[in-house]
Amino acid sequence: MGLIWLSLPEGSDIKTFEKGQTVAVWTDGKIRESYPLQGTALNIEIIKQAD
Repeated sequence: MGLIWLSLPEGSDIKTFEKGQTVAVWTDGKIRESYPLQGTALNIEIIKQAD
């Protein structure tokens, strides 16, 4: 799919996320066609921590 730029959900802290983590992301369904693609995250769940 390539790169996607997501706006974080309200109340989220960017410091929670680290390079190498596996995450699941829920969006509002709208992905803007640009490079990189852009969207708004409703929820981000960390599935696996970085090694």
